[in-house]
Amino acid sequence: MALVALANLIPGKLAWVGLVRLHTQGGVAGKDNAYGCLRLYLWKTLLLQRANLLGLSEHSIPVPTVVESWEEGNHTLILMRRIPGEPLSKAWPRLSANEKERIAKQTAEYLQQLRKLQSNSIQSLGGRPVFSNFLFKDKDSELPHGPLASDDDMWDDMERGLEETIPEAARIRLRHCMPSATPYTFTHGDLTNVNMIVENGSLTGIIDWEMSGYFPVWWEYVCTSVPDSEEDREWKALLRKYMPDHSAAREFWLDYYYLCRDPGSERAKKFMEKVRSETYQRGV
Repeated sequence: MALVALANLIPGKLAWVGLVRLHTQGGVAGKDNAYGCLRLYLWKTLLLQRANLLGLSEHSIPVPTVVESWEEGNHTLILMRRIPGEPLSKAWPRLSANEKERIAKQTAEYLQQLRKLQSNSIQSLGGRPVFSNFLFKDKDSELPHGPLASDDDMWDDMERGLEETIPEAARIRLRHCMPSATPYTFTHGDLTNVNMIVENGSLTGIIDWEMSGYFPVWWEYVCTSVPDSEEDREWKALLRKYMPDHSAAREFWLDYYYLCRDPGSERAKKFMEKVRSETYQRGV
């Protein structure tokens, strides 16, 4: 009954609203510091978090253990065992350079396991759509995409995010610059420093898998281009050092990102200047 009341207190609240300390039996929660994590969701599609975590349970990647999940009204609730440690965002100022390097290497080694999980479509586990308001320009991350069976299908979906003022020549150049996205590879998609759990200078867990799925092989690398803070920018730049290099895809996507969201930015202007120059040269 307490859970029902709690869920009903937050109508319209998107994504998880926090941690609830649970004093329970059976090892799910402890008296002092081993608390269960109760996550409250609005979207039924965020049962994907449970599916993704269960799908990763056969690997050594440190992810939260799902104890139980259920729906109450319009909310999805997921009870997980707490991973020991604290978010990297909190620990970052206290970490030495060597500890930061070690955490980046450990993360990259775990991510390498995901490289072996591949699909013939861009989709989430079970053939469901994926959610990403960075790979695709969405007003929010609630909009589903796919499954998408080819790079052309993916580009068609991405192109819808471009401003109507972007000319055809720029669209053609962007598509030409897009590296092959295959093999579609299982990707976390949000390796921000708040989603990395650390303790004693080492990685203990990676959380928040609700947006993961089979994405372009370069997407894990590329989506580290969006920082939440200056410290997150430092973390992601360090992490990229130990990931497979997809710099060409990153350059393509940054051009796409700014043409979608800020056509007046210096990067977007430079891209359009190149397009105009190439168009002029072809016409001479």
